[in-house]
Amino acid sequence: MNHLNNKFYKFLTIGIFINLIIFIGIYLWNQGKHSLNSLVVRPYLEKLSYIELKNGAKYWQLIAQRATSHKDEILLEKVNVNFFRKFSLKGDAGVFNPKTKDIRIEGHVNLLQAKGYSLFTDYLEYSHHSGLIFTDAPVIIKGKDIKLSGSGMRYFLKEGKLILSKVKTYIYRPEEII
Repeated sequence: MNHLNNKFYKFLTIGIFINLIIFIGIYLWNQGKHSLNSLVVRPYLEKLSYIELKNGAKYWQLIAQRATSHKDEILLEKVNVNFFRKFSLKGDAGVFNPKTKDIRIEGHVNLLQAKGYSLFTDYLEYSHHSGLIFTDAPVIIKGKDIKLSGSGMRYFLKEGKLILSKVKTYIYRPEEII
């Protein structure tokens, strides 16, 4: 009986040891995968330019200082989108979907309109299919003699219609400020 107990304990010890080696091996293998992934350098483009044509004419142009492909989207840095004859958009970063042609711009977003109006917000999105530029973030619009602020905005490109939500209107004359 004592001999059987010794064999059982030896067998149990060997089994535990083998399982421990397998566990440590799996752990080290997974650690190696993660560290290899972190060493992979993602390819990127410097100074990306994309022009969208409509009826043979330039409709809008996207320019980014840096672009990196990620899944089905292109991540952008220092973004500028020019809607010809209407306005231009600038921001710190953005995402462009080449399939849908939708764009999201984030960080210090500035829309400069051809007539001198400026719009400031945290982010703007452009839906190419619906021709809509929108945000739910706070928005400030400044012009020569007017300042508007609101929370959320919709601009319909085809109609040239702007809807500013929860509006506060400030009308002023520059000479009164100075």
